[in-house]
Amino acid sequence: MASGVRGRPRSTSVPDLEEAAVELFLEQGYESTSIDDIARRAGISRSAFFGYVGAKSDLLWHDVDQVLGRISLADGMDRAAVVDAIAAALEPWGDRVPWMLRETAIMGTDQVLRQSVFERLEPLVARIERTLRAREGRAALHVAAALVTAAATAVVEWSQDGRARGPAADAVRRAGAALG
Repeated sequence: MASGVRGRPRSTSVPDLEEAAVELFLEQGYESTSIDDIARRAGISRSAFFGYVGAKSDLLWHDVDQVLGRISLADGMDRAAVVDAIAAALEPWGDRVPWMLRETAIMGTDQVLRQSVFERLEPLVARIERTLRAREGRAALHVAAALVTAAATAVVEWSQDGRARGPAADAVRRAGAALG
């Protein structure tokens, strides 16, 4: 008879992994935290970790990935409708700032976020370009890039506005309106 733990292995979730990672990033910094450290803190194996996410940096993007998945676009939308679709996807955040945008200096995540932002947002630019193609023609790519940049900048600025910041969705709508 084999010894050891019996039954189902412990299960976790991406939010559980994110919480474990953030604790470790705050304690010892992003670069000094290994995947093994995060898995151990979450009570799972290294191989189980990769069943949830593909890389340590994915944990920083979890909240944003959920927003990106909620953005509902349709061919022929105009700029204002695209901005509203992005804002609507942000509504579940309310005024809660995700971990990826808080304490970045302490966690040491500034560089990895800057390096990975294009990879994360480029598929959204492509989706918006396709959505705007009928209305914007050849300018669709430039308009899409401008809308995504404005929205991302608005969210970063919103995250730094303090307790009276209001909802993230409102910040994106204001940024979109400023683009005209």
